[in-house]
Amino acid sequence: NIETLEPLRPRYVSTVDSGNLLGALTALESGFRECQNAPLLGEAVLDGALDTIAMLEEALHLPDDDWGNQIADLVQRLKVLLSEQSCSPQQILAHLRQALTLAESLTACMRPQESNLKAIAFPQPSATLDPRQGAVELNYWVAALEQQLQGWNHLCNRYLQWYEKLAETTPEFLLPLGVEAVSARQNILEAIPSLDALGHGNLPDVKVVLDAAGNLPQPEGLHDWLIDFKTSYERAQWLAGEMLASSHELLDRSRKLADEMDLAFLYDTSLDLFTIGFDVDELRHDSSYYDLMSSECRITSLMAIARGDVPVEHWWALGRRFARAYGQTVMLSWSGTMFEYLMPALLHEQRQNTLLYRSNQAAVQTQIKYAKRRGIPWGISEAAFSALDANSIYQYKAFGVPELGLQRGHENDLVVAPYASLLALQVSPRLAIDNLKVLQSLGAYGVYGFYDSVDFSRQRLDDAPSQRTLLQTLKPFQQGERGAIVRTFMVHHQGMGLLAISNLLMRRGHGQGVMQHRFHADPRIRAITPLLHERVPATPVLLSTHQEQPLPERKVTSTGLTEPVADKFRTPDTPAPHAHLMSNGHYHLMVSNAGGGYSKWNNFDITRWRADTTTDSMGSFFYIRDVDSRVLWSAAHHPVRRAARYQNIDFKTEKVDFRRRDADIETQTEVFVSPEDDVEIRLITLTNHSAHERNLEITSYQELALAPHAADLAHPAFAKLFVQTEALQTKADCALLAWRRLREPSEDPIWAAHFFTAGDQPSHSGRTERKSCTFETSREHFLGRGRSPHRPIALESGLTGTAGAVLDPVFSLQQRWALAPGERLQLAAITAAGGSRAKVLSLIEKYRDFSAVKRAADMAWTQAQLEMHHLRIQPEEAQLYQQLSGGMIYPQAHFRARSAQLRQNNLGQQALWSMGISGDLPIIVATLTNE
Repeated sequence: NIETLEPLRPRYVSTVDSGNLLGALTALESGFRECQNAPLLGEAVLDGALDTIAMLEEALHLPDDDWGNQIADLVQRLKVLLSEQSCSPQQILAHLRQALTLAESLTACMRPQESNLKAIAFPQPSATLDPRQGAVELNYWVAALEQQLQGWNHLCNRYLQWYEKLAETTPEFLLPLGVEAVSARQNILEAIPSLDALGHGNLPDVKVVLDAAGNLPQPEGLHDWLIDFKTSYERAQWLAGEMLASSHELLDRSRKLADEMDLAFLYDTSLDLFTIGFDVDELRHDSSYYDLMSSECRITSLMAIARGDVPVEHWWALGRRFARAYGQTVMLSWSGTMFEYLMPALLHEQRQNTLLYRSNQAAVQTQIKYAKRRGIPWGISEAAFSALDANSIYQYKAFGVPELGLQRGHENDLVVAPYASLLALQVSPRLAIDNLKVLQSLGAYGVYGFYDSVDFSRQRLDDAPSQRTLLQTLKPFQQGERGAIVRTFMVHHQGMGLLAISNLLMRRGHGQGVMQHRFHADPRIRAITPLLHERVPATPVLLSTHQEQPLPERKVTSTGLTEPVADKFRTPDTPAPHAHLMSNGHYHLMVSNAGGGYSKWNNFDITRWRADTTTDSMGSFFYIRDVDSRVLWSAAHHPVRRAARYQNIDFKTEKVDFRRRDADIETQTEVFVSPEDDVEIRLITLTNHSAHERNLEITSYQELALAPHAADLAHPAFAKLFVQTEALQTKADCALLAWRRLREPSEDPIWAAHFFTAGDQPSHSGRTERKSCTFETSREHFLGRGRSPHRPIALESGLTGTAGAVLDPVFSLQQRWALAPGERLQLAAITAAGGSRAKVLSLIEKYRDFSAVKRAADMAWTQAQLEMHHLRIQPEEAQLYQQLSGGMIYPQAHFRARSAQLRQNNLGQQALWSMGISGDLPIIVATLTNE
């Protein structure tokens, strides 16, 4: 109920997670009983240590010297010690003691060589290991082995020291206590006791030895040994009892947690179905339902019926929808994922020839045939895929086989998750193992097991520079092949895989896996087990519209995203400007094909702008001048308006790309907005194609508004009075700050910054040289009387370094660079905005590092692709929307209706309200004359 939820303040209560939690708690109790009744030690302990040594050997590549030979000898001695077959209990104890000593010696040998391990451990990285790990991997497994053996030795110290004392004696030593004591010794040493037997003192043979000690006189040595033995045994019994008490307390807490949960809270009695969940913030149930038998919510249904939270009629209300796929009848799920079919089977049993067993088999076979048809490994399920958000986190969604799912739209999704094959170990173990080997051969296996997925949806993109870093991060297959390994590990997928392996290797009665056996050990679950024995219908009703889907023809890319489309222009001289919009939700940027446009932060114009279709003469501008020849051009057409030898303008999804060539200097300007910060970046790349050194002067210019557009439009001269500027200058760099002085405390503050950041330049001759930076914040000093941005006076006389309470504020920075023949310079001009001085200063500090600029470029591309993915639009549609935005931003006569039609428009804004349109935002009405 709400009162119970309120103190915890969850945002959402998930039905499937609630049921899975209850299922796990149910299996926990049976598993607890198994553990407390099992021997404290067995040969499996030695096998586990051997497994760790095997992992250590994979990471171990030793030099042929004394140190390497010493390490190899210790590892070999450990293997021989732990590999002994048919060990007696006392031998297991002795081997653990000796193995710990050898492991500590191994750690001691490694420690002096830690500085050299990076060169030693991975001369040629193994195909199964992440080559970035280096010595870290080797040190990890050495430490893990020592920690593992320390743990088992700690257990022996707590509970089995009395056992070791008894093993160290001989029958002759105990003969004075009588034949019964000697026989009891033999019985004790044949098996190591369980925690439960030790804690409850349920070891009658130990009692025989202790009772015999009280009845007969003993030699002095035997008397002292008996006192020591009794003390050690009683200590171990007390510690075992303490552990049992703690374990029972934990079990009682888990029972209380389970008993206080009421799944009826999530149940809709009118439909006899569970809702998807409950939104606590909005105090409402989800509007969707779990209404299919083939669903991950099946455990929730079983638990709710077994506990009496919901009636058994719920089971019969679950949909059983069938279709034909690849010549067999399959029961459909919603998404067609392996997860929906096989995750519940981790806990509930699968009896042969039942509906669920046959359904799971058919799902695996359908997955195999579909994958073969598409030419990929099988195992499609919900998983991470090869797209990153602004925080470099892989995105996640459900992927399925179209023939298995009612949901449409999976035809283009080919994301294979290795954990799906692990789940299939419960149905077709041999086929699953073969498929896992294929995935491993493709590089999908890492140091922590299988990576989360391999995205086969796309083909590689090699034409976009902004994608190179992302593609390197994804580490796709070789050139020309499809697929990208999604190098992340998800703990719930790893956990499901481990449970499936456990169920396969540890079988119980009726072929049940160990987790299924524990789940069905609960009497309530046994009472409703017949529900799982439902037979396959002899003639199920098939969905006639559900057929095998044709293979898609749309070309897609390796990042899980559609191939990019760009508007390309060869000239800025178009009848009306074309606009391209970019935004991260707070910082908004518009750039025209001539280089004009505006920058906005929230509701504030950073740069002054007017919708002038004819001149388009406002924006963020960059002048480039050859100091020696005095040739002047700009990064885009505006503001110099000089004809270039050639020029290209590309409007891409995430950026605008200007390319031109002037006086043997190639200029590329990439304009984009950082998705993670309120920062606008103009990345200028200059390449010297001439045969001699060039001295280039780069000057930026932005006319500042720092006011809402309507306020600046109404009275720009008054708005300028409240803007103040400041220069932050070092020996080689400078940054400009500007802020609006508040007229009243209720006004929102705005701060802006402008600065240059240069990348590390690969120089052929080592002569790339940066000269000092100068600045200007007065428009009057920059332009000069009677001049315009087309030919400002500052480019002839230099910048004056004016800052402070200027009458007409601008941002202008100037730097000179010397480029040798063939050299390339990358310079980022950055404009940042924020609500405080501290915020913009932090952005300056961050983007002084050029790697932050490169990261922002990659993230801008990723975020633009993700936005289209989430909005379910194609690049061609996004391109159309951008084209329409130009008509909305720049008034164009040919878009206007005929004058006679305009005269008929005699209604006001209120007339739109009856049609559900507010009219507060600009509207485009398109009339289609030909469908």
